[in-house]
Amino acid sequence: APGAAGSLGANKALVVDGVRPVATNITLSNTALRIDETATVTITFNERVSGLDTSDFNVANGSLNNLSSSDGGLTWTATFTPSANISNATNLITLNNTGLMDQVGNIGSGTTDSVNYAIDTQRPTATIVVADAALGVGQTTAVTFTFSEAVTGFTLAHITVAHGTLNGLTTSDNITWTATLTPEAGITVTS
Repeated sequence: APGAAGSLGANKALVVDGVRPVATNITLSNTALRIDETATVTITFNERVSGLDTSDFNVANGSLNNLSSSDGGLTWTATFTPSANISNATNLITLNNTGLMDQVGNIGSGTTDSVNYAIDTQRPTATIVVADAALGVGQTTAVTFTFSEAVTGFTLAHITVAHGTLNGLTTSDNITWTATLTPEAGITVTS
């Protein structure tokens, strides 16, 4: 009969969404960050989410900002800035999915880790050793530059020498560099 309780239910379907939202992938545009570099972090979810903010992330050796989504919450991006004076090859960004929810109010579950990224924002340092500190007329001595890590692009143009010249800068490992110091003629300096 029309209007009977059974006929109303026949035309309507009941939809139940029991799927909890989770991030399925967290990637960085650059996984080997150096001084003054940043990376775009992309977070992809299994469904559209809301409530995501930077406090939901545990960020190793850096920070996230400018978190946003341009597709309604399915994919999010943020800018990762590494901390200063860090040298660490093993880092992750971990998202706590419980800080977000899907379109029907299901709360996320678990955590999701990013791909590994390396950071080297530590500037190299050097020690300089002059083999013979008391040179006479016509003498030369070896000068050794030892860096805290391998460096490239190091040339004699980066060195200032008082009362002498350097030549023959060489290295076999980009950590230890040697050159020959020739003192200026007619100079007497004791310090």
